Amino acid sequence: MDHHKLDNLYLMRLFTLIVRLGSFAAAARQLQITAGKVSKDIHFLEQRLQTRLLHRTTRSLMLTDDGELYFQQAERILELNEQLLDSLRQRRHELAGELRITAPELWGELVLTPVLLGFKAKHPQVSIVAEFSNRPVDLLQDGFHIAFRSTRLSSEPYIARELGQDESVLCAAPAYLASRLAPAQPGDLLQHELVTLAQGNSRNELWCF
Repeated sequence: MDHHKLDNLYLMRLFTLIVRLGSFAAAARQLQITAGKVSKDIHFLEQRLQTRLLHRTTRSLMLTDDGELYFQQAERILELNEQLLDSLRQRRHELAGELRITAPELWGELVLTPVLLGFKAKHPQVSIVAEFSNRPVDLLQDGFHIAFRSTRLSSEPYIARELGQDESVLCAAPAYLASRLAPAQPGDLLQHELVTLAQGNSRNELWCF
């Protein structure tokens, strides 16, 4: 192998393993490589660093001052590298990041909120930002990832999924119906007093009485 292609992390692992195990032979057995390769790789590391890291005898190994410094810093770097890899592995298996959602005000508060709380409990690394309002939104310009709406999409460049049928219910107080005849057909509503949400409003909810 071309020594110039040796990975720095490999050399750090090799050196720290030698120090912890106390011999080149023990490190070679654990890494399943030859003792000769271990010796050559450590020699290359010392040449690259332009310093001696170990005092070697036939019976023992001793760290030089530079070797002690390299060993301590190498262990820290290897630990940080493992933490980084663990974080990346965790991100692959767990959802994380920010999720921005918009939904109609009443439906969002009554229906969607319990769903979001359950989702948050399963995926604690996800930060949820929810806006419950009836104003029209542009997902791209307003920075939303998901929009729940009672509408029919025409030419909008979004992926839409139907969640269910939206039903409207007409309600009246018993006291009101006691003084007026209940409507039998839609046209009868013209003779009644109604509270309705204004159509076409872009920002604020306007109720008409």
